[in-house]
Amino acid sequence: MQLFSLLNNIVHGKQNAGFYLSIWYIYKYHPEILVKKLHFFFFRLL
Repeated sequence: MQLFSLLNNIVHGKQNAGFYLSIWYIYKYHPEILVKKLHFFFFRLL
């Protein structure tokens, strides 16, 4: 459901599509980088 709203936002230009495209690219080709970045990001939030 969250993914759907994310895609919906991209389609309607509410978010920076390039940002999500780069995340998708990293997820597809370099998932280990995304995992490290997400861990860092979530620990920053706590």
